Amino acid sequence: MISYKPTIMKKPQASRILVLAPHPDDEVLGCGGLLRKYSLAGNEIHIVYMTDGSEGRTFGQAREEISKTRKAEAKAGLEALGLGNSSSTWLDFPDGQLSVTEDSVHSVEREIMSFQPELILCTFIHDQHMDHCATTLILAEVLRRNPIQAEILAYEVWSPYPKSAVLDVSEDFECKLQALRCHKSQIQLVDYERLISGLNQYRAMLYNSILRNRAEQRAKIRNTVISEGMLDLISYAEGYIKFNVTTFVQTIDQYSRLMKENVFES
Repeated sequence: MISYKPTIMKKPQASRILVLAPHPDDEVLGCGGLLRKYSLAGNEIHIVYMTDGSEGRTFGQAREEISKTRKAEAKAGLEALGLGNSSSTWLDFPDGQLSVTEDSVHSVEREIMSFQPELILCTFIHDQHMDHCATTLILAEVLRRNPIQAEILAYEVWSPYPKSAVLDVSEDFECKLQALRCHKSQIQLVDYERLISGLNQYRAMLYNSILRNRAEQRAKIRNTVISEGMLDLISYAEGYIKFNVTTFVQTIDQYSRLMKENVFES
């Protein structure tokens, strides 16, 4: 289950990273800082866009035009993160209609078994968008059928939820914003820059509280006094839930049962 005592996370050691993005821009919003770190390290990254992005917020465009626009924006966003040479696949399921089917499961299964990732980044089942939830459920079904050796990091976009790890992205945040600004069709109607700045500042507060707690414990043992100037506080962080394949499938199964019982309904 999810830890309620989150830890500070360093960039996971992985040479092959696969990202499941429900829509073009989710990979920037949820894990753009971490992806920037991997791009600087020269790691191999493969982005799988689950939907065609055709339900994106735009001014009266046809679905086909919206999808075409968003695909071009996604390409520019990856280039801004330094991922211009990374591979990507568009599964092109209709935006807003993603679900667990044999087609969607086999499509993701094909990408994972071909790429053989050491780390998989995906949304979490509790993120409040049906396509984000479906992405999690599809991945769980793929891993149930194929229990590969990989670490899973669930990232957040719409819904803050308990984190098991927080990652300092202060040095990467401006690059993350530059990538987000490439998604012009979306940010013209929704202030995503403010959304993600607030979320990553909020996670930085969690990161800094962990630093303070550690420092206070050391000071108590050594009978010394600490001050804010002694702490290496940060400005922006991304939050993740860490799983291995077994705990990921078990956790998603548990959440699925609770959701079917309307436990999360107000």
